[in-house]
Amino acid sequence: MDLLTRRSFLKNSFLSSVIFVAYSGELRAAVTPLQTIAVLHSDLFPKSLQTPPMQTINAAFYLQTIILNHTRIDEDTKTYIRDGIKWLNEESVSKYTKVYAKLSATQREKVLEDISEADWGESWLDSIMTYFLEAMLGDPVYSVNFDELGWKWLGHEGGFPRPKRAYL
Repeated sequence: MDLLTRRSFLKNSFLSSVIFVAYSGELRAAVTPLQTIAVLHSDLFPKSLQTPPMQTINAAFYLQTIILNHTRIDEDTKTYIRDGIKWLNEESVSKYTKVYAKLSATQREKVLEDISEADWGESWLDSIMTYFLEAMLGDPVYSVNFDELGWKWLGHEGGFPRPKRAYL
């Protein structure tokens, strides 16, 4: 994947950009999508299942570099992922006046419960979980699942032949 072109750089910079969260017409917070995704990833997997450390899964990278730039993922899906991150933070600010990543674990759980009852939230969380699981179980050639920890956690052996390079 060519990350050196200006177009690729701009596409890849979404998760490191800043989302400004407004509530009732007033600017309330600023947060990077990367911060939100990292905290969300650890919240969606129970602590007992976090044997492979979340950093080794590299789900934020997977969302940013693979999913949001993949030519076979339609623009509506990409926009939905980006908007969902914004909506999650807006819900957090409206409830607790803080962005999602700054909430306590109990507050984050309540926000997730609330958005899961909304049509957009249930669907968005389902999509996010799918991508997290893809990162957790993907081949390390895609810069995810480092040291095959997701596979080891499940007691799975990767298929053969393994890819020698990423096919994207």
